[in-house]
Amino acid sequence: MTIAFEYSAADLALVAEARRSQARAGRALGEFDPGQSAVLPAGSSLHYTGTVRAGAVDDGTSVCDPESRVWGYDSLFVAGNGVIPTALSCNSTLTAVALALRSVPLILERVSRQASIAVAPETGRPPQI
Repeated sequence: MTIAFEYSAADLALVAEARRSQARAGRALGEFDPGQSAVLPAGSSLHYTGTVRAGAVDDGTSVCDPESRVWGYDSLFVAGNGVIPTALSCNSTLTAVALALRSVPLILERVSRQASIAVAPETGRPPQI
């Protein structure tokens, strides 16, 4: 596979403006308070994880299975950073998206199965979902 990429003149102009905008924002915010560390302590990110953690087995330490299905409920799924069992060393957004996408085939299969079973009496066809 070969990937070719280059910035256009418009892209470079936008990057330059973004840098100027960030510099203005930084100047407006000012310095850190004296005595306050510019480095935040480990674990102080706002990307909280593990609040509805996923696990391989229902052993009381997790809320859902690896496909985000809540233990004991076939049709209840959870998604988001909370499914990630522990804190990551990077931004957790893409991991949360990947985990949510992992559950999509199961959700679609259930919706399809339920739609084929449920038939509207007046039309004899599955209801619109």
